[in-house]
Amino acid sequence: MSDELIGVVGPESLSRVLAERGARVVTGPDREAAAKAVRERGGVSAVVVAGPPDAVFSAWAEAMSARVDVLGLAPGWPGSVRVPPAPVSVEDLCDALGLAPRPGDGALSVGSDGAVDGVSGVGDTSAAGAVTEVLPGDAQAAPARVPTWARDAADANRVETPVEVVPKPSASPSDAGGAPAPWGTVLLVASGRGGVGRTALSAAVASTAAARGLDTVVVDANPGPGGLAHLLRVEGRGLPTVADLAAGASPAQVVAGPEQVRAAGGVRVPWAAVLGPDPDQAAGAGASPEIYVQALAHLAGRAGLVVVDMPVWWGPVGPGGQLLAHAVGRGAAVLVLGDASREGLDGGRRLAEWARTRARTTHVLGVLNRMPARGLPGVGEGARALDVDFCAAVLPYEETVVLRAARGDLVHPLLGLAAGRVLDAIGVGGAGR
Repeated sequence: MSDELIGVVGPESLSRVLAERGARVVTGPDREAAAKAVRERGGVSAVVVAGPPDAVFSAWAEAMSARVDVLGLAPGWPGSVRVPPAPVSVEDLCDALGLAPRPGDGALSVGSDGAVDGVSGVGDTSAAGAVTEVLPGDAQAAPARVPTWARDAADANRVETPVEVVPKPSASPSDAGGAPAPWGTVLLVASGRGGVGRTALSAAVASTAAARGLDTVVVDANPGPGGLAHLLRVEGRGLPTVADLAAGASPAQVVAGPEQVRAAGGVRVPWAAVLGPDPDQAAGAGASPEIYVQALAHLAGRAGLVVVDMPVWWGPVGPGGQLLAHAVGRGAAVLVLGDASREGLDGGRRLAEWARTRARTTHVLGVLNRMPARGLPGVGEGARALDVDFCAAVLPYEETVVLRAARGDLVHPLLGLAAGRVLDAIGVGGAGR
């Protein structure tokens, strides 16, 4: 496994030791930046994470372990993370990673914090906040990877022809001749009432997909306050919105990448965003179904996964109903989100029944969120309550979901668990991809 790309969340000295033994290492100047770099970098074959786990890094490590081998140097990591028995030597670490140890490596111990006996850091070679890739020998760094949704540079100067919103129902999950459904990488997160956690779950699904190696975009199709811009903390920060399409922007120009979100003062996320209209854009063509279809038509063929935070579904008539009809008619999957309220369950059932009769995909699934912890139903009961074929998760109400989101931690372990099961169910971004 020599010359494999190894992710390191730990001190620079550990990265240098592994690089000297033939590994290419992707890391960062601090723990958070290193975790972000490892998550977003394609081709990582294994990850070494130092230091004690907390709730955020435990969820991160569990998500990473769905696609790569994760090795923890301290006790307390989730069961999916390999924790070798202490004391750990450099030779043990090389054996675990498939690297060739050097003579004497058996006598060099690696602490739970990643520090290597007798090896000091050589200074940070990167600017603050930048990603560091440490290469063995004189190897050259690979060109920067361009996300799939950002490719085709010509798109930035081209305005696509508007797409008419016309539902195209079909019982087949593919086009004639067996071709995949054109919007098979689109997931619509919908509900029959507001306040059930659509935006938070959309962000969790996107983060989990990104951790599995997919270029992911979240589209806010629910105009109004409290949406994706609020969650990302970029309201009024001048980022592009979907409404800019109506003013002549191209679909590629309304996608805000994670670096763009961060530069605007937003939270760190591993996915791109198409924000909903600003308040002064919310009326008229800027929030029409046709505008959203234009954006989704561009992204469906480029991004690995497009997660759409849908407006509340009150029925097939109205902007939300028109967009849903068009999307399911082109093969998009539907995730119906409900809660313990009668309105949430009844609305979810109506939505699921309607989508199932029109979808070109069998992927109409559900999640019950914010349920009373006492007497929590199983997923079988959840499927019957929402009238879906498969319920990915039944989640109890948990105050820390809101508290952590307020701190910028968007993927609570509960939401991450549900997100992983949703992705497994629709067959997108499976382990090992």
